[in-house]
Amino acid sequence: MRSLSSISPVSEACRAWLTALHLLGLDVKKRDLPAVRQWFAGQSVDKHLDRCMELAGVSKIYMTNSPFDDLERPVWRKAFAGMSVSLAPCGLIPCS
Repeated sequence: MRSLSSISPVSEACRAWLTALHLLGLDVKKRDLPAVRQWFAGQSVDKHLDRCMELAGVSKIYMTNSPFDDLERPVWRKAFAGMSVSLAPCGLIPCS
Protein backbone atom coordinates (compact mmCIF):
# COMPACT_ATOMS: atom_id res chain seq x y z
CA MET A 1 0.00 0.00 0.00
CA ARG A 2 1.34 3.43 -0.95
CA SER A 3 1.53 6.20 1.60
CA LEU A 4 -0.34 9.43 1.02
CA SER A 5 2.96 11.30 0.71
CA SER A 6 3.90 9.21 -2.35
CA ILE A 7 0.72 10.12 -4.27
CA SER A 8 0.73 13.45 -6.11
CA PRO A 9 -2.61 15.24 -6.04
CA VAL A 10 -3.85 15.85 -9.59
CA SER A 11 -6.31 18.65 -10.27
CA GLU A 12 -9.14 18.25 -12.75
CA ALA A 13 -7.37 20.63 -15.14
CA CYS A 14 -4.20 18.57 -14.87
CA ARG A 15 -6.16 15.37 -15.51
CA ALA A 16 -7.45 16.91 -18.74
CA TRP A 17 -3.88 17.55 -19.91
CA LEU A 18 -2.76 14.07 -18.90
CA THR A 19 -5.69 12.56 -20.77
CA ALA A 20 -4.89 14.60 -23.88
CA LEU A 21 -1.22 13.60 -23.76
CA HIS A 22 -2.20 9.96 -23.30
CA LEU A 23 -4.58 10.12 -26.30
CA LEU A 24 -1.74 11.56 -28.37
CA GLY A 25 0.27 8.46 -27.51
CA LEU A 26 2.62 9.88 -24.88
CA ASP A 27 3.47 7.90 -21.75
CA VAL A 28 2.50 10.29 -18.95
CA LYS A 29 3.55 7.83 -16.26
CA LYS A 30 7.19 8.53 -17.10
CA ARG A 31 6.85 12.13 -15.84
CA ASP A 32 9.43 13.22 -18.40
CA LEU A 33 8.64 16.82 -19.35
CA PRO A 34 11.73 17.23 -21.58
CA ALA A 35 10.63 14.18 -23.61
CA VAL A 36 7.12 15.61 -23.97
CA ARG A 37 8.54 18.95 -25.11
CA GLN A 38 10.81 17.17 -27.58
CA TRP A 39 7.85 15.20 -28.95
CA PHE A 40 5.82 18.39 -29.47
CA ALA A 41 8.80 20.15 -31.10
CA GLY A 42 8.93 17.36 -33.68
CA GLN A 43 5.28 17.70 -34.69
CA SER A 44 4.06 19.46 -37.82
CA VAL A 45 1.54 22.11 -36.77
CA ASP A 46 -0.89 21.15 -39.54
CA LYS A 47 -0.71 17.41 -38.85
CA HIS A 48 -0.94 17.94 -35.08
CA LEU A 49 -4.02 20.14 -35.44
CA ASP A 50 -5.62 17.58 -37.76
CA ARG A 51 -4.88 14.80 -35.23
CA CYS A 52 -6.31 16.81 -32.32
CA MET A 53 -9.45 17.58 -34.29
CA GLU A 54 -9.79 13.91 -35.22
CA LEU A 55 -9.41 12.80 -31.58
CA ALA A 56 -11.95 15.40 -30.46
CA GLY A 57 -14.41 14.54 -33.21
CA VAL A 58 -14.27 18.11 -34.54
CA SER A 59 -14.67 18.77 -38.27
CA LYS A 60 -14.67 22.59 -38.38
CA ILE A 61 -13.18 25.41 -36.36
CA TYR A 62 -15.13 28.60 -35.84
CA MET A 63 -13.10 31.62 -34.88
CA THR A 64 -14.27 34.21 -32.40
CA ASN A 65 -11.89 36.85 -33.73
CA SER A 66 -13.42 40.03 -35.06
CA PRO A 67 -13.69 40.04 -38.85
CA PHE A 68 -14.40 43.76 -38.62
CA ASP A 69 -11.03 44.64 -37.04
CA ASP A 70 -8.82 45.94 -39.87
CA LEU A 71 -5.64 45.13 -37.92
CA GLU A 72 -6.67 41.64 -36.81
CA ARG A 73 -8.18 40.29 -40.03
CA PRO A 74 -4.95 40.13 -42.13
CA VAL A 75 -3.06 38.41 -39.31
CA TRP A 76 -5.58 35.56 -39.11
CA ARG A 77 -5.89 35.25 -42.88
CA LYS A 78 -2.11 34.91 -43.18
CA ALA A 79 -1.81 32.50 -40.23
CA PHE A 80 -4.39 30.06 -41.61
CA ALA A 81 -3.56 30.32 -45.32
CA GLY A 82 -2.82 26.88 -46.73
CA MET A 83 -3.67 24.89 -43.59
CA SER A 84 -5.18 21.48 -44.19
CA VAL A 85 -7.91 21.81 -41.55
CA SER A 86 -11.43 22.74 -42.53
CA LEU A 87 -11.92 26.31 -41.39
CA ALA A 88 -15.37 27.79 -41.29
CA PRO A 89 -15.98 31.49 -41.92
CA CYS A 90 -15.20 33.94 -39.13
CA GLY A 91 -18.22 36.16 -38.86
CA LEU A 92 -19.04 37.38 -42.34
CA ILE A 93 -15.55 37.13 -43.84
CA PRO A 94 -13.98 33.75 -44.78
CA CYS A 95 -10.84 32.87 -42.84
CA SER A 96 -9.17 31.24 -45.81
